[in-house]
Amino acid sequence: MKVSFLLARNSTDLVRLVPQRFSWDRLAISEHALHSLISYFKIFPAFLEVLCAFGRRSQRSSNSLGGCFSWQNGSVSGELGRVPQDLSPSLPAIETCYLLKMVEQHGRVELEEPWSIRQLGVYHQHDADSGNDTFILLNPMGSFQERLRDVKLSLERHLSPRDIHHLALSHSVWQWRWYLTFWEEQLERLVSCPSQAADP
Repeated sequence: MKVSFLLARNSTDLVRLVPQRFSWDRLAISEHALHSLISYFKIFPAFLEVLCAFGRRSQRSSNSLGGCFSWQNGSVSGELGRVPQDLSPSLPAIETCYLLKMVEQHGRVELEEPWSIRQLGVYHQHDADSGNDTFILLNPMGSFQERLRDVKLSLERHLSPRDIHHLALSHSVWQWRWYLTFWEEQLERLVSCPSQAADP
């Protein structure tokens, strides 16, 4: 798997992919590599809230609630953190991170329910001094990576940061209607079964 790629030729704008081997496992990155990544880009503390959603799980239910956090010009929005007053001027000007929940068919025929809930973590840093953008995508599913490649090939221009955000958001919602339709059908069967049994 390609771990990173340039948003544009002769650019330092990067998208870094940090995969997850399967939905109950940890992210496929060592603690040392993750610490180096966070230190190198001086990533703000709110990113940990998104990062912790990808710990190893032992049961189907998930306690990760998601959220969206941003930092700009000395203020943090969201549920976390305060920025120190003595901010270094070398820190990036704008940072944003969020956790998206989405559904995807898992393809395991031995299970009655064909759907699994997946999550995607998105981190974006814009350096106002250099104009560079860096993305870190946590657990980018194969289907998302395919769409990312397709969009990259189909555009007559290079991917912009807005393209990445739009693609992440659109990918997170596009299968929910079929997921809800599946459960509506299951509910209809449950509701109709007692009435059919009561008919003479």
